[in-house]
Amino acid sequence: MDNFLFPADIDVKGELMLVPDLGARITLLDKEDKAITHLGDDPEWCKVALRKGFRRKRDQWKAGRFVHPHDACFDKDGNIFVVEWVSTGRVAKLRKVS
Repeated sequence: MDNFLFPADIDVKGELMLVPDLGARITLLDKEDKAITHLGDDPEWCKVALRKGFRRKRDQWKAGRFVHPHDACFDKDGNIFVVEWVSTGRVAKLRKVS
């Protein structure tokens, strides 16, 4: 996995760290700060999402794809909430599965 693109914040729950990345993805790290996965990792989509002015072009956003995740946090049940820095604002809930 690649390193961070544009990390914006962190949240920690137990042995997991969550890092929203303005490069259209969220990274989960383990207790040793090793990346477990990048949620939404798609280099081609990232190029689109980072284009100047794209955050204002709601009609071009794709369902299920991050545009500009600015903050993310775990809730008490381990679900993840992601807030995106886009013209309308956008909040996504990623439900924890067991």
